[in-house]
Amino acid sequence: MSGETPTRPARKYKQWSVAEEHELCELYGTIPATKLAARYGVSPQRLRDKASKMQIANQYVKARNRAAQAVEEAPEAKQRTANGHQTIKEKPGGRVIIHTMR
Repeated sequence: MSGETPTRPARKYKQWSVAEEHELCELYGTIPATKLAARYGVSPQRLRDKASKMQIANQYVKARNRAAQAVEEAPEAKQRTANGHQTIKEKPGGRVIIHTMR
């Protein structure tokens, strides 16, 4: 104890600087959370919690929505089945199949 300087315990949480918060606002949603978390030295869940508290949302378009945007409105297709017929309508994000019994 004599002559030793008291050491500070490591912080249990990350103290974010203003520059890091601004950078997070710009990059969140464009770079995967795991890479951003490694960049800032926190876990991906803590990074998501920080973004949630800052009310930052992902700005990228998810793959399902992107596929829906690429699909143009296709005409109906009709098919005969053993018990009637099916009408298939292409919609953004999926198909609607209507089966009509005889």
